[in-house]
Amino acid sequence: MQPGRSYLVNYLDPSEPRFALWSKIDQTWVEADTLGVKEARHLIAQASLQPFGDARLMAIRHADALSEAVQNTLLKLLEEPPLFLTVILEVVNPASLLPTIQSRLHRLDSAIRETDLEPEKLFTDYREARAVLEQVKDRSKLEKLLIKMLSTAKTQLTDLPNKSKVLQVNLLDRAIRRLRQNANQKLVIDSFLLNWPFNSSTSES
Repeated sequence: MQPGRSYLVNYLDPSEPRFALWSKIDQTWVEADTLGVKEARHLIAQASLQPFGDARLMAIRHADALSEAVQNTLLKLLEEPPLFLTVILEVVNPASLLPTIQSRLHRLDSAIRETDLEPEKLFTDYREARAVLEQVKDRSKLEKLLIKMLSTAKTQLTDLPNKSKVLQVNLLDRAIRRLRQNANQKLVIDSFLLNWPFNSSTSES
């Protein structure tokens, strides 16, 4: 993604890997239901200011909820954004946006749409874990999901070291390595679930 372009996406999260190199970029994330025409004008004024970092990223979550008046207010910004600005509209249904808005956006589908699992969330319930993992059919997408969980597990291990956190890190690391070695995906998932430290009240054998 290049500064100065606007993007239409189905789902994007600030921790998405494609933002990994954007550490020096100002990021503004706004919920669509908080934007009236007045707030949209304020957002436009803010977007035009020189960024603190190398560039500015401005994202509007759940843009399906934007009113027609607010969309028309944002039209000029999307048509001619400053060179340092990238605008993202997060939508589930692109058709909810006005045709004039759609024509000024580039569609970008996120690879994490197949699951509602938040990257900062680690499994606590067996049924939920199996449902989420078996939903991801593509090997590379499953690997990316586990890598996100591994990052979270390592952070938690650093903050509060304990036996359970060590086990989580080891299991995630092993599952990722087995996927990369082309092991059977179902067997990788089964082994992972068998050993994962679920809450005793929600786990199954």
